Amino acid sequence: MYHPKTFLFKEGYEDEERSVFFVRSGEIEILSGNERVATVQSGAMIGEMAALLAFVYPEIYGTMKRSASARSIGHVECNQLSWSVIDEMMENYPAERQRLIERAKRRHEENLKRMYTRNITCLNKSSCSQLSSLIIPSLC
Repeated sequence: MYHPKTFLFKEGYEDEERSVFFVRSGEIEILSGNERVATVQSGAMIGEMAALLAFVYPEIYGTMKRSASARSIGHVECNQLSWSVIDEMMENYPAERQRLIERAKRRHEENLKRMYTRNITCLNKSSCSQLSSLIIPSLC
C-alpha cells in the first residue's frame, strides 16, 4: 500500500532490479521533472519499458536511470516484481517474451528518433554510432 503522494520510483535514480509495478487499485501520476505527463489507474503496468530496454539492449540501457517519476495520487495498491523474476517467468511463454522484446525494440527506435529530432548532440561519437547502428543507420 502506498499512501498519497508517495514515490514508487524517481526520475534520475537507478533501479538495479528494474522493478515493474502492476497497479491493483488507485491512481498514479507519471512526472517528468515537476510536470504531470500521464496518469495510470488500476490494471496498468508501469516501469516495464526501463526493464525491457535494459534486457534487450543492456550495453545501452543497462546503466540508465529512471526517465520519469511515478507518484501515488491517493492510496494505491501495487504488486512489484523485479525484471529478473519476470524474465524467469517468461521462459515458459516464448511467444509473449518475443512480443515484449519487439515492443522494446519499437520503443528504442522511438527514443532514437526523438533524440534525433531534438537535435541532441552526441557527446561520445563512438557510443552514438553504436547506438544508431542498432536501429537507425547514419543517425549521427
